[in-house]
Amino acid sequence: NRIMKLSADLDIALVSVGDIGTHSTSLSVASLAPEELETLISKGAMCDVLCNFLDRDGRTVDHPVNDRVMSVDLDTVRRARHVVIASGGEQRAAAILAAIRRVGCNTLVTDESAARQMLSLLRSPRAD
Repeated sequence: NRIMKLSADLDIALVSVGDIGTHSTSLSVASLAPEELETLISKGAMCDVLCNFLDRDGRTVDHPVNDRVMSVDLDTVRRARHVVIASGGEQRAAAILAAIRRVGCNTLVTDESAARQMLSLLRSPRAD
């Protein structure tokens, strides 16, 4: 379709990041059955970008809900000449980092609490 063709040569991509979990603020969560959300979380999903659910390393979580997503592919977003991520809130810091790992980021629009938490997460060793 026309949108997908246009997205193949993006000058700029502006995306937001939604966190998922117990206190989710992601709008995409409203489209999911509670069981789907539970299975996404159990498979490691912690955020979404354009309704693509990611784990903390920015990998797409394998789940049947992916077959219903109608959005620009995240690989296409990553190839944009300039990627802007606009998202904030301390609770979204890990989600923002996952999105950066997945689609890259030339410009980050966020707030101080998210920025401080992201720096803290980047400084602390990850327990795997």
